[in-house]
Amino acid sequence: MLSIYRMGENGGSEAYIQAFQARFEALAEERRNEALEKEKSGFGNLTMLPLAASGISMMMISIGVVEAIGGEMYGL
Repeated sequence: MLSIYRMGENGGSEAYIQAFQARFEALAEERRNEALEKEKSGFGNLTMLPLAASGISMMMISIGVVEAIGGEMYGL
């Protein structure tokens, strides 16, 4: 805040403008990195969904095979 006041009082010299530009670019980069890390962590949680879906599919196939074999053996 003090730097903004000084920039207003001194007429916005180029040194102040460059200092703000560097600072705001660093803050923007930090925000982008935080958003990227948050998105990556969200993808990490989604890796279990395909595994669970394949497990359910395998159980359904196994039950179907057991029923088919049981039906042939016992004439159901």
